[in-house]
Amino acid sequence: VHGASLDSMYMIGVSLGAHVAGFVGQKYNGKLGRITGLDPAGPSFTHEPPDGRLDRSDAQFVDVIHSDTDALGFKKPLGTIDFYPNGGTDQPGCPNTVFSGIQFFKCDHQRAVFLFLASLKRKCDIITYPCESYSDYKRGKCVDCDAFQPMSCPVLGYHADRWKKWLIAKNSPTRAYFDTSDQDPFCMYNYLLDITTWNKSNRRGFIKVKITDHAGNTVESEMN
Repeated sequence: VHGASLDSMYMIGVSLGAHVAGFVGQKYNGKLGRITGLDPAGPSFTHEPPDGRLDRSDAQFVDVIHSDTDALGFKKPLGTIDFYPNGGTDQPGCPNTVFSGIQFFKCDHQRAVFLFLASLKRKCDIITYPCESYSDYKRGKCVDCDAFQPMSCPVLGYHADRWKKWLIAKNSPTRAYFDTSDQDPFCMYNYLLDITTWNKSNRRGFIKVKITDHAGNTVESEMN
């Protein structure tokens, strides 16, 4: 009677620990308040049914960050909302070859943890974009956040539960994609540029876009 309620229980699991958190949630019939899975382990769990791994039914709200889906992590959606930073595979700043030693194997896998920790510091919000695929996100098809007004699109990490009611009401898994920088606090901001051309014949070349802020900082992109 005088103990903490299951609603207030929040479990955070890393890799194998994410599935362990799911098993605990099962024992309590999905009544735990929240489970966060940080790059849940893929090997040995990929073909398991929902009761053999983390699943969206294991808590009232389950959010998952997938940062190494092509190696140590789990690829398919597991939660109420599943976040895929940089598409969920190779993370910026992580080594690309085995010559980097153990960092090659663990850097992508551990990035989910550092992204979550960054969200606790609140230096900036990592805004994510619900989308069918990473390629659709990169093409600018999913940057409209009107469905979430007056809030933004969901943010990554600790404060993701602010979107809990909307995501649960949707009654189907939500995949969210976004890009990050290579170091803490990892935030990046998106600019959508629409270009319409009138030339009747095909032409080959590129367009350069340069953005400069009031302090004189400049970033430049080139599009083929």
